[in-house]
Amino acid sequence: MTISELRLALRAAGVDDLAYRLQGEPWNPAGPGPNHGGVALLRSGAGEWYVLGGADATYGTATRLRTFASEAEACEVFYREMTGPEPFAAEKAAWAAEFEQRRAESRAHADRTWPETARLRGYWHQVWKRRETEGQQAMTVREIDQALREAGCRSGVRIGGIDPLYGDNSTVAAPGPDGRWWIAWTGERGGDGHYLAVGLAEAEACTYLFNSATAHGIRDRPTPAQWIGELEAARWNREQRPIPPSPWPEPLGLTR
Repeated sequence: MTISELRLALRAAGVDDLAYRLQGEPWNPAGPGPNHGGVALLRSGAGEWYVLGGADATYGTATRLRTFASEAEACEVFYREMTGPEPFAAEKAAWAAEFEQRRAESRAHADRTWPETARLRGYWHQVWKRRETEGQQAMTVREIDQALREAGCRSGVRIGGIDPLYGDNSTVAAPGPDGRWWIAWTGERGGDGHYLAVGLAEAEACTYLFNSATAHGIRDRPTPAQWIGELEAARWNREQRPIPPSPWPEPLGLTR
């Protein structure tokens, strides 16, 4: 089988067109793409064939899942995997384990470098866990406002109507008309901003903001709801939806 025959063969087998991309095809704006849960069979500049994917196992970070010596081998394996129950499951599991080990090591290094931030993160993560166990809201907008001030990173975050103006390189967040929150980055030096997550409940938005602001470059594993919000934000960005102009709605429970 060749790459030109593979798409037709997969369609005939009932595989969803949006679940993958093949070498030479444009990105499908309606599909998730390898960086959001799909896979792609590609060829490198050196002529090496490989499968890119695994973002669904790591919540957003893709890698080379498998490499092949020839086009025929690549197509044969790709067809077999994509027509199976869980395509590239073993490779994704191995990548997830490697990724989590790297993340844990990087997190430990960051915590040693910024011990006060680590203390605050540890405190709030314990609070969230306890509250969720008790069926309570993990974090409120008033608490995120204070927590970011204690962490010394409040100035880079704009929350709802309390911050009617924003400039470059800021994270902005506000509830939409339906009460669900959107979070976006404003862009830098006149560049276009983009959404980070949309459709979040207040607690999910607050924990997302806290983890992002205190991450020191080490991304926290999002909750399932936050991951869905990131996928929806990717769709909004593909549709080039503009960030709403300020002033935004002021969250309930937070006053100037």
